[in-house]
Amino acid sequence: MSLSYYFNILGGGFVVLGGLMRVGMILKPQHMLFRYFHFIFSSN
Repeated sequence: MSLSYYFNILGGGFVVLGGLMRVGMILKPQHMLFRYFHFIFSSN
């Protein structure tokens, strides 16, 4: 296992996470949950 292999997995995870957040913004099934996550990320 090379180091670039792990970076590819990490990059893929961020792409999936970004996609989920985008879908969540469109649908907003759990509006308070996404607002809570946004509060956590913006407070860093």
